[in-house]
Amino acid sequence: MVSPIRLLGCALLLSASLAWSQEPAVDGGFTGSWFDPDRSGEGWVLEILHDGTAFVAWFTYPPAAKGSPRQAWLVGSGTVDENRVTFPNLQQFSGPVFGPGFDPDALTASDWGPLEFTFSGCDGGTLSYAGPAEFGAAERAVVRLTGIGDAPCPAAKGGASRPVSSAWFDPSHNGEGWFLEELGDGRVNMYWFTYDANGNAAWVTGVGMRDGDWIVFDDVFLVTGPAFGEDFDPDAVTLEPWGTVTFELLECNLARLEYDSLLPGFGEGSLDPVRLTLLDRVTCEDADPNAPLTGGTWREIAPSFFPRSEVTAAVLDGIVYLSGGFGGPRVLESYDLATDQWTTHPAMPEGKNHHMAVGHQGQIYVFGGLSESTFSQTRSAFAYNPATMQWRQIADLPQTKAAANVALSFGSHIYLLGGTGSAPTLRYDPASDSYATLPQSTETRRNHSSAAVFGDELWLLGGRGTQGNVVSVEIFDPLAGTWRNGPDMLEGRSGFGAAAVQGQLMAVGGEALNVGQTSRSLEIYVPSRNQFVPGPDMPIRLHGIVAVEVDGKLLVLGGSEFAGEVTAAGRNYLYDPAPATE
Repeated sequence: MVSPIRLLGCALLLSASLAWSQEPAVDGGFTGSWFDPDRSGEGWVLEILHDGTAFVAWFTYPPAAKGSPRQAWLVGSGTVDENRVTFPNLQQFSGPVFGPGFDPDALTASDWGPLEFTFSGCDGGTLSYAGPAEFGAAERAVVRLTGIGDAPCPAAKGGASRPVSSAWFDPSHNGEGWFLEELGDGRVNMYWFTYDANGNAAWVTGVGMRDGDWIVFDDVFLVTGPAFGEDFDPDAVTLEPWGTVTFELLECNLARLEYDSLLPGFGEGSLDPVRLTLLDRVTCEDADPNAPLTGGTWREIAPSFFPRSEVTAAVLDGIVYLSGGFGGPRVLESYDLATDQWTTHPAMPEGKNHHMAVGHQGQIYVFGGLSESTFSQTRSAFAYNPATMQWRQIADLPQTKAAANVALSFGSHIYLLGGTGSAPTLRYDPASDSYATLPQSTETRRNHSSAAVFGDELWLLGGRGTQGNVVSVEIFDPLAGTWRNGPDMLEGRSGFGAAAVQGQLMAVGGEALNVGQTSRSLEIYVPSRNQFVPGPDMPIRLHGIVAVEVDGKLLVLGGSEFAGEVTAAGRNYLYDPAPATE
């Protein structure tokens, strides 16, 4: 059998240059995993730290004479001197049992012996060690298995602002831990050095994809088979599916880890890792949660096939679905930010504008609005399944509702806020295909407003009241069923867009019919200040738009440039938020 660690190496090996003509000075570029190609199935995780010291873990197996333990691992701290990294004494651990019963006081550490790397270049060198009698002493040729994307070799500037590359441990489980290696292409390599149900050393490994602050390792393996030393046989390596691990980076130095194992004695659970090591040439910077995201930039994105205004959008799995509106009342198109491309879908059963739409539990729901032909308010509602590309009719609204543009998904229900006329707050239950009437916002009856789920509440912003645009914000608690007043916006708006982005609430564009003006301004609610602050203007004035959040960005779609008009401008924009700079 071909070693899974060798296969991992083939998948991960970086193409750094071998053209060094002199002995290299070891720095953070040598951080990564290393192995002997003749002994594929074991290896070393080397970290060069910010203070010039080093940390290493050796994933291997017990000598043949050891008997029952199937795996072994060693760790140690060392020093760097030119092209050599020396570890005076590795240690071997045993004692605690995996999982909730882990007891740090049961940890037993034994001295193992020295290890030294001598590098001839970025991708190779030799390794020597001298362990206890049953392990022996030897010298091995080593080559690079992985490298860290933020600290390439030869030296180059790093990339990510919140890298996870480091050793991590949970202080309540002192004696086990993880090494994470962010490879620079979205992949992250993981080693978990721990124990089995009998307190013997155990280690698992896997490769996951990073998505923001999340890393999911769908296929984690426990690797067993060979014996340490001269009896090592790479063909004896056995790959056992272990389960899954999910790692969430909460702050630069704090994370949350959940695991679900397939093997007896491991089970499922969660841990709270903290960063143990700081790597050379790799820094992590947490965004200031109090800093307004007013330092970002605008850019234009691809136009839709059918330019429209008074549209509504829904988001499912990062894809935006733009429905109805003037210029295409039956049109449904989807936008993929990753490719900057639009796709057409089957037309809506009825043409609508000034309607409401939301993505919820894998489907797009469309409610009310004005009819395509008569411009009268409607009660009809539909659901679209992108997987089957089919529409179906759902229960009509209990009364007409239009010019609300406010449908929000929260928990298992959909909430419909605002709108023309009395327009009570409605809660739709897809499971029973029925509506419940909830208290109406009490301060201002408003239409052409916007809203967003913010925290565990529903924020209803601005809109057009009986005396023109309003700046007021009302907040609905869906659990308590009550309303309260929020902070006023800076500008009265109607026909605008709003969305929660990176923990702050953004409102953009709109019109004021009484003065015949449209807006291109952006304002951002900053929770730590409990107020809205001005952000950078959109490139053009727009109303009749919709705003959504995708991948931490604000997307502004559809709309017209002139107050009281519905002719679409045919231009869409993206705001990429960033903290304000002094």
